[in-house]
Amino acid sequence: MERIDNIVAERGESEVQRGDPMPLVDSIRESVQAMIAEINRAAEFEMRETDQRANDEIAKFRESQAVRHRETLNAEEQRTGNLAATAVKKERLEGLESFINAVIKDVTAAIRSDMRYAEFLADCVIPALENFRGKRVSILVSEEDGELLESIKGRIAQACPDAEYTVKPELKAGGGGAMVIDEENGVIFNNTVERIVFRNRDRISREIVRLLEERRNEMEGLR
Repeated sequence: MERIDNIVAERGESEVQRGDPMPLVDSIRESVQAMIAEINRAAEFEMRETDQRANDEIAKFRESQAVRHRETLNAEEQRTGNLAATAVKKERLEGLESFINAVIKDVTAAIRSDMRYAEFLADCVIPALENFRGKRVSILVSEEDGELLESIKGRIAQACPDAEYTVKPELKAGGGGAMVIDEENGVIFNNTVERIVFRNRDRISREIVRLLEERRNEMEGLR
């Protein structure tokens, strides 16, 4: 209204007094049209700002989703890689374990053919007898090792001069070695090959792995 009043003042009271309303109407129309145009411009500016803010929010949301998807994908790839690495490592360890078992089986199966076996059998029996205090002792060996004990019976008698010992066949000693039992005190020395291998398996495995590494290094040096 203040703008209209100013326009009226500019036109001058003389025109209004002449009784011609058209100049006033035109001025009002122009003023209204200018106001409408200004309102439209303001609305368009506000709409552009609103659209820009909306677009910015959409862009931020899309970026956050993209980051989230990338992180999820990376995590999944890492998990898959870890699983694959674990599977490969497990397969290698299982293969190594099978190899170690095969080596131990072959060695223990051939142990009796070693010329040192008789002395090994004596070492499985004599130290155990020297630690017994009972008067009745049982020596458990495989049937085929019973003959070998005959060759060391003098050493056995010397190791337990105050005890009476009996040699008995035992299936558990089928792989070699012996079990020595203090019948009075219930003490058992299990020196069968199977038990010795069990007690020393970690050390045996490390030695086999060491030999494998040496062999692999030798092969690589020849390439």
